[in-house]
Amino acid sequence: PNFVEGLDRSVTVSQDMTICSGQTAILQASGCAHNLSWYKIVGNVSTLLPLTDAEISVSPTINTCYVASCCDSLGCCSDTVCVTVTSMTLSGTSTDILCRERNTGSISGTLVGGIAPTTMTINPPVSASITGSTFSYNNLAVGTYTIIATDVNGCTTQQSFIINQDTCPCDTCYS
Repeated sequence: PNFVEGLDRSVTVSQDMTICSGQTAILQASGCAHNLSWYKIVGNVSTLLPLTDAEISVSPTINTCYVASCCDSLGCCSDTVCVTVTSMTLSGTSTDILCRERNTGSISGTLVGGIAPTTMTINPPVSASITGSTFSYNNLAVGTYTIIATDVNGCTTQQSFIINQDTCPCDTCYS
């Protein structure tokens, strides 16, 4: 906390935290009996928030710091808490089955973001090749497959892929 000479109290806020994209963080300030103000800091821009409660809920979409400031006739004291926002996305492509009754469909792609270590699962379950943030699922039958990625903080993202049957009759396409 930052202190001003003559103040007989201080303001203290919650510890820095990490949240998943789309989640809410609860910030708490203690030690301020009156005149509490909250500021949001993104980059070099500070914005006064219309909040004066000791506990506030915030849902930042990017990494953001918050300052609780407590002022009286002798001056102000403040403390800062930063909220790190973790976001993840899955991107990939699917390849349809080349011939009826042959499991030749596949899905491959990458996971961007998240905090390692991450895990990836697919529903319905099939064997996979996963190296770091790259995934590949082969020998798939017709159907919809959903890949779910989870990072160390429990943040998740998912993407569904559809494997279709091609329209070429097997006798015509393959000999």
